Amino acid sequence: MALEAGYRVRGIVRKQSGIEALKSTLADEKLTANVEFIVVPDLTAPNVFDGLMDKVTYVIHVASPLPSAQVSNEGSFHSRLLI
Repeated sequence: MALEAGYRVRGIVRKQSGIEALKSTLADEKLTANVEFIVVPDLTAPNVFDGLMDKVTYVIHVASPLPSAQVSNEGSFHSRLLI
């Protein structure tokens, strides 16, 4: 785990409520001291990551938005994911 190896971690969540859920999985307070969370409600918004990646050395992508029933054209959904 990156935290156990001494890395600082910046996590991006879509809702504030997601932060507490993630923090509850980190039992060790030493680990949580090296975690920063940022709320980004719409990951597909233009320029949403501007400034959020400053001083970031590595990126580990562990989740992505999934299409909902409201998406009528799968191609348009996938094109929005390309940033």
